[in-house]
Amino acid sequence: SCTQIACTASRLARDLILYSNPQFDFVKIPKKFTTGSSIMPQKRNPDVLELTRSSIHVIQSCLQEVISISSSVTSGYHRDFQRLKYPLVRGVNLTKSILDILIYILPNIIFKKNKIEEACKDEIYATKRALELVLKGMTFRDAYSHVAKEANNNKLPKVSGEKLPNIDNGLTQIKARLNFQTNWNNNTKKHESLIEKNLLTSLDYI
Repeated sequence: SCTQIACTASRLARDLILYSNPQFDFVKIPKKFTTGSSIMPQKRNPDVLELTRSSIHVIQSCLQEVISISSSVTSGYHRDFQRLKYPLVRGVNLTKSILDILIYILPNIIFKKNKIEEACKDEIYATKRALELVLKGMTFRDAYSHVAKEANNNKLPKVSGEKLPNIDNGLTQIKARLNFQTNWNNNTKKHESLIEKNLLTSLDYI
């Protein structure tokens, strides 16, 4: 789960960095999330997003470490498993840090609507146009041919895209689940330690 979250976060950070470049200029990253260049006075480096982008590789290495240790032993418990704790805790903590960063930075990202709309030509909505015709009763094959002719003749009507769900709310929910899992694990360990202590105390009287 941590790897999947980090992969999505990395891709999101990568996209924001790319589309903030002057060649696209779709996104503006606030100055407080950037640092100055050591050699170019005019340049700002998106350090926060760059560190988020690279986190996936660290978390993947944690996962690989856990898999490698677990797969190199026979069935049952082995002392090798003591080494599973560090990569597991490191991976979970880094994932929570990524979510903290994204929850804070995403509401502050500025999307340049005019620039984005300029780049979105009418044909970007061709598939949505075809699906709308299907909803009206046309078969997809006929809708496909109809929209293709509209596009080729530059007569494709503009379709307004639907709003995307609020990403930062989703990230907050994921973080809450991770916190719940961490607390559950901690409580389980305390309970197991108490049982072990009581068992050892009982053995002393035998």
